[in-house]
Formats: sequence, structure tokens, C-alpha cells
Amino acid sequence: MKTVQTLGRMIITCLVIGGAFGLLLISIWRAIDLNVEKALVPVDEPGAVWESATPVTYHYLDQELPRSDYLPRHPVYLGKMVYERINLWLTREPEARVTLLMIYANERMGTAMQLLQARRGKEALETTMKSYLYTQAAAAQIKQAQLGPVEREKLRTMMKIHEQALLILEEVMADNLKPKVRGMLEEMIRLRAELIQI
Repeated sequence: MKTVQTLGRMIITCLVIGGAFGLLLISIWRAIDLNVEKALVPVDEPGAVWESATPVTYHYLDQELPRSDYLPRHPVYLGKMVYERINLWLTREPEARVTLLMIYANERMGTAMQLLQARRGKEALETTMKSYLYTQAAAAQIKQAQLGPVEREKLRTMMKIHEQALLILEEVMADNLKPKVRGMLEEMIRLRAELIQI
């Protein structure tokens, strides 16, 4: 009888701890909200995503973007996103935070290029928007913390690579989606110019 009671208590304790951990993850996820859901480009418009059947290559980027083993829809991808959000939430020092935001922006852009190669246009566009939002957050952090020229130049260099990637994305997207990519590209160029003036 005592064994059953002990086992019951252990199960209840595990459920309570698991529920608390789940709530913690959800609250952290919401606390770090980068407004991705609000800012995502609506890509479910009528018409093809692709302008042509030409395979996408991006070997002419000035610098190779990171490649990921876990693309959206992979079982590990969600866990990776949660880990990144928690890591970002725990990072408070401005220089470290900017570095982390740049790493995540770069990884997202690399993932977007992989998705393009896999002809997963909708996800490529969504992932590009996430990269763009991380880049915006890094620029805002640099301005807010008034960080020095080293951080600004690192971000500007990364943005140049991302601008090239956006040009590739714009090139292969259908006409109805090109303005959205062009808007991100123009905003990226504007942000990069602002970083010189800080």
C-alpha cells in the first residue's frame, strides 16, 4: 500500500514539475517575442512561389552562410528554437547579446538559402523574415547600448551578405512576392547606412 502511495506521489510530483517547466518555457517564449508572427510576410497568396524552375545557387555570395542540419519541420527544429530563445533571454550584456542576435540572424539566412535550394519557398521567405528581425534587433541593441565601431562594422558586414542573399531570393520568387523581398532589402540597406552615422 505504501509503495502505491509513494509511486502516486512521485507521478504527481513529476507532472507538477513538468507542467511548471512547460509554463516557464511558454512564458520565456512570449517574453522574448520578436513579433515574428505579426511581421511574417503572408506567403499564402495565389500564384506560384517560384518564377522559374532554375535551381537556386548562391555560391557567389561574398561569404558562405552557415548550413543547418535541422530545417523547419524537422523534429529537432522546435527544440533548437526554444533553446535559442532561452539563451537570448538569459544574455543581458549588450555586446554578447548583439553577437548572439547576429549569430541567429546569420543562421536563419543560411537556413533560408537551404530552403530555397530545397524549393520550399514559403518557408524560405518566413525564415528570411526571422533573420531580418534578428538583424533589426541587433541594430537596435547597438544603438541603445551605444556600442563601438567594432560591433557596428561586424553587423554591417553581415548585412552586406544578407543583402546579397535577399537579391537571390528576390530573383527566384514569383512577381507577387518580389515587393516583399524588395522591402526587406531596402530596409536592410537603410539600417546599414544608419549604422555608419551612429
